[in-house]
Amino acid sequence: MILLIAGAILTGFAGALALYLVSPNQRLLRAPMPSRAGVGVGIVLLAFSLLLFRGAVAADTAVFMLLVVLTVAWSLLPFLGVWRMKAREKKHG
Repeated sequence: MILLIAGAILTGFAGALALYLVSPNQRLLRAPMPSRAGVGVGIVLLAFSLLLFRGAVAADTAVFMLLVVLTVAWSLLPFLGVWRMKAREKKHG
């Protein structure tokens, strides 16, 4: 059960990352990912994450857990982008 939940969290974070990288306002990459590929990969990963959560807990709890993972991921990713930009600026003077 713990492995299912850990896998679901990692897969959910990867799906959130794929959807975030499609955004024109993201700062992790120099340019956004292609929309079609990023959205497709993101949705597949989030669906798989939901299935993994569903294997460990009830359906309503699985949906809630996935939404928490999305909230945490989409709250942290912009800060990681800013941190990465600052590191690039320091490196290049």
